Amino acid sequence: MSVLFLIPGCIALFLVLNGRVKSAFLSVYLPSLLLLSHDYSLRLPHLPPLSAAEYALIPIGLVALTRHIRSRSFRLMDALVFLFWMSFLISEILREPVRNDGILASVDAFVSLLLAYSVGRQLIEPNLRFKTARRIVIFILLLCPIGVYE
Repeated sequence: MSVLFLIPGCIALFLVLNGRVKSAFLSVYLPSLLLLSHDYSLRLPHLPPLSAAEYALIPIGLVALTRHIRSRSFRLMDALVFLFWMSFLISEILREPVRNDGILASVDAFVSLLLAYSVGRQLIEPNLRFKTARRIVIFILLLCPIGVYE
């Protein structure tokens, strides 16, 4: 049953390999982020437990991160986010009683922090602001009847 959480990641990977990164972001990552629960996760070997949205974020984020590195248009905020992640990585690895827990926390922070930031910087910021905001509003409006019922 928990293997179903890999489906958004597989769809996102398929769309990214076909060169449709923007549609993977808008049609796979955003729905899985806003409509699926983050309480349930799947733990693959050598990875921390990740939700369906994080599995969808991995291929999109890796493409965005490589584009960001190749463009060489770094800003102060990029350095601050990277330094924050590095300080988190060092503190978790050095101060965690079980070193593997620190490594898994660092991998989780890489996915949820660096990859999410690079997606926002490379995809949303240049030309997807309006489409992203519109999709977020639509998904939240879809969730309103369920929230009212509960």
